[in-house]
Amino acid sequence: MMKEKLSNELTEKYLYDVVRRLPEKQRKDIEQELRTLIEDMIEEREGSGEVSREECERAVLTELGDPAKMARSYRGDKEGLISGEYYDRYCYILKIVLLCAGAAILFSDIISAVVHVVNNETFDAISAIGYEVNEQLLSGSMWWEVFDIGITLPSALLQIFGVITLIFALMQRYHVKLDLSEEEWSVEKLPQIPYKKAMISRGESAVGIVFGVLVIILFAYRPQLMGAWIRQGDEMVSIPIFNLSIWGKVLPFFIISVMAGIISDFVKLVAGRYNYRVMVTTIVMDIVGFIMTFIFMKVLPIWNKDFMQALQRETGIAFSSKGDLLTYYNTDIFINGIVIVILFFFLLDIATTVYYTVRYGNKD
Repeated sequence: MMKEKLSNELTEKYLYDVVRRLPEKQRKDIEQELRTLIEDMIEEREGSGEVSREECERAVLTELGDPAKMARSYRGDKEGLISGEYYDRYCYILKIVLLCAGAAILFSDIISAVVHVVNNETFDAISAIGYEVNEQLLSGSMWWEVFDIGITLPSALLQIFGVITLIFALMQRYHVKLDLSEEEWSVEKLPQIPYKKAMISRGESAVGIVFGVLVIILFAYRPQLMGAWIRQGDEMVSIPIFNLSIWGKVLPFFIISVMAGIISDFVKLVAGRYNYRVMVTTIVMDIVGFIMTFIFMKVLPIWNKDFMQALQRETGIAFSSKGDLLTYYNTDIFINGIVIVILFFFLLDIATTVYYTVRYGNKD
């Protein structure tokens, strides 16, 4: 019974490794077809009665060969600019590079556009009143910057696409080996089948990376936007919540904290499922992230001490009642509360990752 179970696991691993490389619409039919083929070949070998089912199955799977090559045969890959063993790696690397480069270029262009348009900033790092919204944001010049981004971004991505395609085309042309190992494929190299609950949404990881990049750019270039916005006549005025006079000291700790999260999301994006590599990365990055957060929250005076005074002056509202939550601004209760909430989410992320890795993940 144990050998039969092991044998069935080998078949399932082989089917998984083949089917995961195929287009979604083809997977079900091809899996059934290949399963039938394997069973028939095993039964044919078992007919002699000289070897066990497990040995027959190992021999059949070895005869069928590398699942990657089997998948290519089902896809019907034709000789082209990039085909064969290079195509899978090409698609994988292309997706990752275009995603990361696209996000970086997009947000870099957005910040450059905003800096170009909003060129008469009246910001004073010591003042409680930090920033005035220029009317140009709603004028044609801003829309021209948006149009310019719409032209430059596709152009940049097209160039990246061309470079990667050229590299892989040359690798195929000159038969550059992608796998430096000289070992032939064997059944022992079949991957573990991940549980569905062990899978990580690549979409969520990608969103996390993009959001992290956006937050870094916002806090690096326009921290004064984070505040209370008040209309004064035809203008909108921001009262920053942060102490911008020391922002140069705060920013490195903040960037390291967010970058730790981006690295964690990138590892999850590449892995696509929970495993020990993802777990270790998440634990280390979350610890680094919290330490950096603790430093700029508790050690450095990041809060604008004039915020409440300026807010009351501009709004004409006196916040004196204990029922007004704003009265707790920049107090130990306020700061400790934020730190505890952040710590909770870090611990939740670690606990979730450890649980799904230990319960459903693989040890690779």
